[in-house]
Amino acid sequence: ETPTTAITPRAEGESASSKTIRRSEVATHTDAINGGVWVTYKDGVYDVTNFIMNHPGGVDKLMMAAGKDLSELWRLAPFQQHFRSPLAFELLEEMRIGSLTGWPRR
Repeated sequence: ETPTTAITPRAEGESASSKTIRRSEVATHTDAINGGVWVTYKDGVYDVTNFIMNHPGGVDKLMMAAGKDLSELWRLAPFQQHFRSPLAFELLEEMRIGSLTGWPRR
């Protein structure tokens, strides 16, 4: 029996949004040095590893969402400004590495 991978590889020229990634795989990416830091938002999966040090709110704030869904954090009062910032969404799209398998959440 062939083991299944958590990430479906992309063919050359295929966009990042067509690569599918399991939520369980995202949850393992919580360390900038060992494997990188990934987050999700809606159906997207984003590698924010290279952005951590530049996050205006500081490293600690972004690491609160490591391996998780950003919207959970962004719903909290201190972080709701992200929903009003086109820049936050533009930056996320630049870091998109794929789409969640089985999105939307059931």
